[in-house]
Amino acid sequence: MAKRIAKVVWPALNEVRRPLLKRYRGNAARSRQSSQWRRVKAGHIVWLEAKRGKEKELADFLRAALPLARQETATVSCYAIRFGGSRCVIFAAFADEDDRRAHLAGRFFMVLEERCGELLAKPPTIERGEVLAAKLAEFR
Repeated sequence: MAKRIAKVVWPALNEVRRPLLKRYRGNAARSRQSSQWRRVKAGHIVWLEAKRGKEKELADFLRAALPLARQETATVSCYAIRFGGSRCVIFAAFADEDDRRAHLAGRFFMVLEERCGELLAKPPTIERGEVLAAKLAEFR
């Protein structure tokens, strides 16, 4: 019975898979070119808690600050993520610890420090981490 099902199902699956495999094989060449992810070793998470009534302003600030992070050549990847109403996280990944320190001394965090008292209920908490594995999709 299982062999009969396999004879019917696998050819149908292959028809669906062929275009997908062709597409992803093309992406494999691009991912080999972006070897940056192979050398990502350091990262950090910055926990932010907005003051009551400042949640939208904090979210707007994080969106507006993204170009500053993009200008930093040492920052491989940077995300601002909201959890619930008032808690946000900034996650960033770097090739090494020196690049992580450069990010903390860069314009992104200088601007964040300037607005801390206005937007945050308490000072940000920064947790360092070691990146064990990483993958980033190619967006078109």
